[in-house]
Amino acid sequence: MEIYDSYLNEDFERNSNVSATESKVMEEFFSRVDNYEGEYMVSGRFTNAELGNISNGLALQCAVEFTQNFVDYDLLKDEIKEELLISSKKKNLKREKLKRRNLKKKRSKKHKSKKKNSEK
Repeated sequence: MEIYDSYLNEDFERNSNVSATESKVMEEFFSRVDNYEGEYMVSGRFTNAELGNISNGLALQCAVEFTQNFVDYDLLKDEIKEELLISSKKKNLKREKLKRRNLKKKRSKKHKSKKKNSEK
């Protein structure tokens, strides 16, 4: 319930007799969590026991990666969704700026080396 109250959308798509734990939003969210956890274990070649062991930090890393890579914004509350969308746009802009900057550096290095070669 804490997860639902904090992050998940309130659209239960239900009648009033259905609890939040039985909602389609909660089912969908946790099915995506389970799928991601499975993918994470396969990619890292972890076992259930290793992922469940608190001391090695794998579960925390899995949770961090899941929240960073979460793209199903329709399951989230509007204010959380907006914050995530804004931060992901900022990250994309930073990546583009870095790419452009690196491309300019490469071009200037090529230009300088061509100049040196032509002077010799």
